[in-house]
Amino acid sequence: KIGNIHFVDVFSEEFNRDMAPMKGGHTDNLYYQLISNIRKYKGMAAPQVFSAPSTINIDGNYSEWATVSPVFKDPKGDVIHRNFKSYDPTVQLINTTGRNDIIESRATYDADNIYFYVKTVDVITSNTDPNWMLLFIDADRSKGTGWEGYDYVINFGVKSTTETTLKKWDGKSWGNELTIPYKLVGNEMEISMPRTAILMDKLTPEFSFHYSDN
Repeated sequence: KIGNIHFVDVFSEEFNRDMAPMKGGHTDNLYYQLISNIRKYKGMAAPQVFSAPSTINIDGNYSEWATVSPVFKDPKGDVIHRNFKSYDPTVQLINTTGRNDIIESRATYDADNIYFYVKTVDVITSNTDPNWMLLFIDADRSKGTGWEGYDYVINFGVKSTTETTLKKWDGKSWGNELTIPYKLVGNEMEISMPRTAILMDKLTPEFSFHYSDN
């Protein structure tokens, strides 16, 4: 009958033809096995070489980023709005929160600062939008600290068209605000923050970062 669905592909963990991740079981192992075997069959691009440290002027001249690598890319079109019927035809699933479609990001550094670059498909929306172009930083690369593993966030409280904020997770909320510069032109944005703000005193800074818009 309509709405009476049987997932026979996931009858059990052993007899499973579905690569979807599973909590408390094989996690995302099947997905990574799929990737590994596709790469063995089709090949893959060689790992990108890390470019030398570079000083970036936060002025909207994005040509300075052309030689910065690696380039982190994200699939296009993953912010498409949803408006479909559920398996229960009386329920309509609607999600219109998708906004800026991020497709590329880069990072570099010099002796004093760390710099970030991000590019979207279309013109980036107004900085007054809620949860706008958040940039999370895992400074100690530990999932056991910070908010969901992230110790700092950028853009969670934009000051103006040229100044934004860097905040630190204190265990309960984002605080210890520091004002930092940024520049947005069209569908590209660059940000600078002092290395000392996230205690990056190593010659080569090591951290993880993650963009999230809305």
